[in-house]
Amino acid sequence: MVPSYFSYSVFRYVKDARRDISIPVGVALWSKDASWVQVRFVTPEEKIPRVSRATDFPYINLVSKRVKNWIHGEPLPYSEGRESPSSDAWWRHLQKVLVHKVRVSEPRSIDSQNPERDIESLYNEIVGGEPAESNERVDHLISKCLGDDLVHHLHRGELSGFAGKPVRVMRYYSGPASTVVVEGVNLTTERAADDTDALVGRLQRAAENSTTSDLPKHKAMVTIVGYLATEHGLNGEAYLKEWIETKTKARAFDIQRETEDFRKATQAALAGAGRSS
Repeated sequence: MVPSYFSYSVFRYVKDARRDISIPVGVALWSKDASWVQVRFVTPEEKIPRVSRATDFPYINLVSKRVKNWIHGEPLPYSEGRESPSSDAWWRHLQKVLVHKVRVSEPRSIDSQNPERDIESLYNEIVGGEPAESNERVDHLISKCLGDDLVHHLHRGELSGFAGKPVRVMRYYSGPASTVVVEGVNLTTERAADDTDALVGRLQRAAENSTTSDLPKHKAMVTIVGYLATEHGLNGEAYLKEWIETKTKARAFDIQRETEDFRKATQAALAGAGRSS
């Protein structure tokens, strides 16, 4: 069996250095114990948001070829050649070499029993991020998790929030005892932190007056959040989940791994709100 201790790094293409805007365009996975190393860069056949085939890909492709040549034995610039491409030290030296349009991250630890499979998983999670329709994907997964019997009681639309201003939420139910809000967020993308902050802000505004205009004000709001996570938590979603729960008093669930818990929490919240059968 392949040793489980591996390291990985992420290649990023710098779109705007002044504004610190960059896009993940490749990953590397290696293990010194297993004498195994491989890289996976974006190809011209793949459509990656904000990566132009005409202006960006030629430079990415050039760096991809150079990195592969260095891995396969060509001397790494400014290196004395003592380190192997399957070592963390080699990749830290590569960081000093790639200082222009394509850069590589600090090595990070990861467990792997099947590196051939896991490098593709890493690539899909980090580089193959969701395009603009990611919210629609989360909404679809939430509906699928809840099933028709619960979704039937949840409405799309707006709640009256802080200062009486409308706040759009993914789904809600206003019952006699409380208002239930079911929201979702994709934590696998480059926008995860910004999307989380936007979600927290909306829920905080909604909680200031969580009722529709024809119902009494200051009703309690119970919030259930479903989030889409990466397989290995590579996007740092643990702290984002904690931020959501801390700032909004919501309960957050991984909708792919905690499907039943998510459904039960929503069902209990609707029952507590006084949902009619």
